[in-house]
Amino acid sequence: MKSLSISSLLFTIALFGVSCGGEVGRVEGPVQYSDAATAFAEGEKLFDANKFEMAVNAYRQAVAMNNLNGDAYFKLGISLSLIESKAREMRKGVVAADEGDKSILPVSESQKAFEGAVAAYKRLLEQSPANALVVFNLGRAYEKLDRDSEAEKWFRESLKLDSANNDVRVELGDVLMKLAKYSEAISVYSKAKEVDPENFDLDDKIEEARAGRMRQTFTGPSPSPSPTPGTIQ
Repeated sequence: MKSLSISSLLFTIALFGVSCGGEVGRVEGPVQYSDAATAFAEGEKLFDANKFEMAVNAYRQAVAMNNLNGDAYFKLGISLSLIESKAREMRKGVVAADEGDKSILPVSESQKAFEGAVAAYKRLLEQSPANALVVFNLGRAYEKLDRDSEAEKWFRESLKLDSANNDVRVELGDVLMKLAKYSEAISVYSKAKEVDPENFDLDDKIEEARAGRMRQTFTGPSPSPSPTPGTIQ
């Protein structure tokens, strides 16, 4: 029997209405929305209800009607990544014929959506270069694409524009951890802890960064993908 592909599994999930929560419902035609704002708002409701396939339909319509809606592209990417993850779980133990050569695997739909988010946020920044929230969200989109050096750059830029947004520090610290810049991650997390002392998750992050720095001391530093831009705020 021919092995199932990811796209076949995604089609099966959508056909039978299986959500990531495991619910099965009757097949219905896709809802059509009248405008981008309504589509995005409904997508948010469906996403919060774990109805990811229906949320994908809403987000797709939102970006089709307004290609500057980076948030819709971003949430479309999140929804698709959750569906793709579900498909991979269903596919465990099934080896596709074409998986021997990873270079021929297609770009995932979630990756395309995150790339759309990057493009949309960049266009928004052309109109409003000092919009700290858009800069932050651009960094988040790059992080989802595993382009961590670029994510670091935009998180730092967002902090320059709005140093009060502590969420940016946490995201920046997480990216620095991925880049094995442990000493800088400790500094960023520690500043975030000063701002939000009740965030006890930061204690674990600081300890993890210290452990990473200690490992690095014994094994030698990992090569940095790019020079660290800017300074920590």
